This record gives sequence, structure tokens and C-alpha cells, in this order.
Amino acid sequence: AGVAQNVTVTVTNNGTATWTDAAPDINIGCKWNAEADYYVRVNAGGLAPGASRTYTLAMTAPATPGSNNLTFDVVREGVCWYAWNS
Repeated sequence: AGVAQNVTVTVTNNGTATWTDAAPDINIGCKWNAEADYYVRVNAGGLAPGASRTYTLAMTAPATPGSNNLTFDVVREGVCWYAWNS
């Protein structure tokens, strides 16, 4: 509970558009499902179609022990994020 750790995810852009950092930018993010206000995100950094990149996200486990799932998302900022942070 409450342990901080870096989480790395490797993402491939399978689309036809570059994931830009200009608004509305594309973000790579993780969150704990049991904590509605906890998420970590980074800009995609201009990931071109067909390219892959590894992103590192500094995560902290929920303080309350229990059943928590770490989820991963790629989102277009300003269009859709986690349901309660839209």
C-alpha cells in the first residue's frame, strides 16, 4: 500500500495520424480503478504512425489495501479522458 514505482509501457501507434502534443494532444496514461482522482499521464511526444515508444510513468499504489487494478489508456485530451475527469 502506498508504494511508489515506475511503470513502463510500450505503445505502438497503429493509426494513420501522428500523436501530437498540440491541443487537442494525445496522452498516454495509467490509473488505479479504486481511486477516482488518481491518474498519471504524459504527452505522446509526436509518435508517428507505425512507430513504437516506451513511456515511463511514476505511479504510487493506493494507500488503502484492497483489490485495485492498474489500467492503461491512450486518449485525445479535451475529447475523452477517464469518465470523471472529462
